[in-house]
Amino acid sequence: MAENMLKHHSRLDATTTSPEPCSLSFPFESLPPELKQAIYHFAATDDLRERDIFVKHTLNTYAETYNGALGILESQGLLVLQKMRMVSKHTFTEAADFLASPLFRWVLISDMQSHKFLLRKFRKTVPAQIRERIAYVYLQRFTVLNHTHLPTSDLELWQAQDIRSQPSRNWPIYVSHMSQFANFRWAVMRDVGIGITLLPHVFPALRKFHVSLDIVDCMPISTSLSRCIEEFSQNSVGFWTKTSPILSQLDWLRFNSNIGSIDILVVWDDFCRQQRHICEELTEEVIKDLQQTFIAAMGNLIPAKSITSRC
Repeated sequence: MAENMLKHHSRLDATTTSPEPCSLSFPFESLPPELKQAIYHFAATDDLRERDIFVKHTLNTYAETYNGALGILESQGLLVLQKMRMVSKHTFTEAADFLASPLFRWVLISDMQSHKFLLRKFRKTVPAQIRERIAYVYLQRFTVLNHTHLPTSDLELWQAQDIRSQPSRNWPIYVSHMSQFANFRWAVMRDVGIGITLLPHVFPALRKFHVSLDIVDCMPISTSLSRCIEEFSQNSVGFWTKTSPILSQLDWLRFNSNIGSIDILVVWDDFCRQQRHICEELTEEVIKDLQQTFIAAMGNLIPAKSITSRC
């Protein structure tokens, strides 16, 4: 009975309001704490071995998204907490304390546009009693190229600083929106950077921050990958500090007042496969060297408690 009540639906729309607790008695509250925690866990993740709580942001139509609406969050974890609020204030607090603890990693997915929009939606619609407890966050596929690159074999759109003169194609909603700005590259990177600046406001208790990156996405966009590799071999750490569009946005982390208490993990991914394939010199050995020195450059810029990486 409790499980059916918890796992009814995972979509939270922008009009969702916090319901008042039920006045009816419910035997769930009399269960042992360990059993209640197991129910919260299973309802939020579908698997007691799973520790990731997913939050996916989806777009409205173009007009809705860029004229004030903030899209839709889909998350079983958030729905569980919403349902527990209907049981009682005590049960809600108990569930929030458990699911927002460092035992669980909140995975934020924003495939269609920058994480700025997801974080803005999260801050506006998720109660502070939940988000201010969350200590462990993972930005999945933190990217610039995947929000801008057309499905072609080159970097024509991204390399074009002003895309307003580019022939219109079936652009994604986000690219269509960004095409109104004269400096396209600047506008996209600004959005990515704003997402990083929002983190301490959305998650003030953040202590573990994971982010997945593709090394190709971290490379400078003004020169070819072959030229980048050549420059990197001459000045490895300085290469990233001065030229990386991704590192320049992650650098906003150092302005988080709690950065010295945050452990950062970079998860290396290969979601920019299309761009990776246009450079034969980008061998596995070169990729490993690039990744290692990128982490060293992050350490030089961001005074976090720790900065590590894994594939």
